[in-house]
Amino acid sequence: MDEETDPETGEVLTRGEDSSNNYVLFSAGGLDFVAVGLSYGVTQEESDWADSVFTRYSDRNGILVTHGYVSSSSEPDGRTGKLGADGSKLYDEVVRANDNVFLVLGGHFHGVGTSVETIAAGQGSHKVVQLLADYQGYMVPAETIFSEERCAAAGLDTATQCVFGTGEDEGKIDVDGDGSWEHLTSDKLAMGASFLRMLQFNTEDNTMSVDTYSPFLDEFGATPYDHGSSPKTTPEPIDRYNGAEDNFTVPINLSTRTTSFATDGMTVATPTDEVIGTETVPSGTPAAVRWTGLTEGTMYAWTASSTEAGGESGVLEQFGSMFVAQGDGTTDPGEPEEPGDSDADGSGGGGGDADGAGDGGDADGGSGSGSDSGTDAGENGDAGAGGNDGTLPNTGAEISGVVIAIAALLLLLGGGLAIFARRRRIAASAEEKELT
Repeated sequence: MDEETDPETGEVLTRGEDSSNNYVLFSAGGLDFVAVGLSYGVTQEESDWADSVFTRYSDRNGILVTHGYVSSSSEPDGRTGKLGADGSKLYDEVVRANDNVFLVLGGHFHGVGTSVETIAAGQGSHKVVQLLADYQGYMVPAETIFSEERCAAAGLDTATQCVFGTGEDEGKIDVDGDGSWEHLTSDKLAMGASFLRMLQFNTEDNTMSVDTYSPFLDEFGATPYDHGSSPKTTPEPIDRYNGAEDNFTVPINLSTRTTSFATDGMTVATPTDEVIGTETVPSGTPAAVRWTGLTEGTMYAWTASSTEAGGESGVLEQFGSMFVAQGDGTTDPGEPEEPGDSDADGSGGGGGDADGAGDGGDADGGSGSGSDSGTDAGENGDAGAGGNDGTLPNTGAEISGVVIAIAALLLLLGGGLAIFARRRRIAASAEEKELT
């Protein structure tokens, strides 16, 4: 445990010198996983670290891989493996403490063992599958390992290597071709079987199928090669298991990360190709355009696109808001108002400039939009407070501040702002347009 990580983000602060304790993140079958690996003789620090990783990635399906956890089973089908080595400690401090851990894999003890544990958590419970698979005591005759076929597949020259004796040397094997006999054909070699376990997950049924296979022997099922927990003193295979321990299916708890929400209403903005307007301003300066001809009581939406003048940073798209046109910021669809036609009290749909220095309204602020970054909004009127004239940042009093804030945020990137409307009945949005 020489690696140091940020306890909140998991960022590596000091990289470790080896990977005897490690974790990996991966995704498969539409699911996300975190696998934590621990060495033998787990310390308190290592146990706490493993717990912190599973806690940090609690939204991922957790797999604990450790050297020693479940002892070999004494049952013919390999079930009811008891906790051993580091098992009890890790079960109490890591597995039971993190309900996203659904699978534990271990070795150390010669043989196999399977335990499906139901862990109560709050008002519910979840299952944890705990497996032992250790085939180092499964022994294979030397004549099977060093056959001509397998030696050729390994790239050895079978004319001089893997030579079987004849005559008085019958029953002997010269593996490396040096003229000496390394093995008798009847020798049983440990770890020669190369058995491994294949775990296949059914995400629909929440099950895991286990198959035991040797790619070296091209055989399923390791039972015939089991020499027990003391293979060196057990020259012949034993009948410890019945074959059911090698191929089986168990239930598992997989989280699909399904997200749901509840609401009492929803509005959908339907895009149109209508462009409200474009504006090019210096970097850091807010921009605003006028949206006229809105119908009172109708819902609208708008988005903004900004680019740098050089175009190096691409286009930044941001949704503005949705609002219902109301009051002075709307016009009758049958009688569109022309820019500059401001009423005496500043309530008309006049053509005030987007910077608040309106030229169509009077000094009471009928045409000011209040979008001058707060520096000179008071020079002509009162920052658009006197009336909503269809200028986008002040269309409907509810969204005035929102529009200006978003425009300022976008333009801090430097460049131009284009505000678009896509309107269809009660909804609106926008599409990207090239800026000038």
